[in-house]
Amino acid sequence: MSLVIVKGKDLISPEKFRAKILLFALPGFGKTEFLGTACPGIGIAACETGQGNGLLTIADRDPDCVFPESVAELKLLPEVIAAGRLFADKGAVGLDSLSYMAHSFIKKEALRIKRTKGVDSGKRAAGVPELDDYGTMGNLTRDILDPILRLDKHVLVTATLKIKEPKEDEPGGIFLIGPDLPGAMFTGSAAMFDVVMCGRSRTYLKDPKDAKSRVTDRYWLTYGDANYLVKCRCNSNGVPLLEKEEPYDPINGVGTFPTLLKKIVDRYAEGVEG
Repeated sequence: MSLVIVKGKDLISPEKFRAKILLFALPGFGKTEFLGTACPGIGIAACETGQGNGLLTIADRDPDCVFPESVAELKLLPEVIAAGRLFADKGAVGLDSLSYMAHSFIKKEALRIKRTKGVDSGKRAAGVPELDDYGTMGNLTRDILDPILRLDKHVLVTATLKIKEPKEDEPGGIFLIGPDLPGAMFTGSAAMFDVVMCGRSRTYLKDPKDAKSRVTDRYWLTYGDANYLVKCRCNSNGVPLLEKEEPYDPINGVGTFPTLLKKIVDRYAEGVEG
């Protein structure tokens, strides 16, 4: 029976806390690299293109990985993990990237579904989704993601970035920047995770008088921006446990998964003790 009382403080104890993080950014920002910072304690389902399905960035860290090729295999993933037949010794599971999954075999699965009204168009037959197909793709993505997020492990999911412009009939509407996911999952995915981070970068001159002093900083935006679909549920007394901007420098161990996880757990402990 699932209706068993659980104390809230048990959920945030160091032994029980499980991070559920969605991170999105432009290609090349370092999303896969972030998953690699959890090595060797992470198992990754990789679905991008290139050598190792996009894991070449972190191949030297020797991650345990699988390469799902269909919706059926993705739906099987949480079952075999929960049963201990896959990634049994790993404390975290990663999906890299959910955007590519949605636009590849999840799209193909949606296009296999026959329409109940009307006829299939030539576009659909050629593999090009139409408006209603994106809703189907979104629902399939949600159904795949939900049981994975319920695993008793940390879950780290990557996505590429999408900019959604306001409609012409929305005067004063704002640009929304979020994960590149189909249908309602563009905004709906944010509700499924406890932490949603957007990877950003900025370039500036360390010395305003020296053009050669130009540097680029990377950071995670974690909450508090009207245009970005970001959030942080992890808070103590209403105060987020992550900074609004978390610097990201994996070479020096800054803004990596272990450091952010430690910050959250330590600050929860401080709040409980206080």
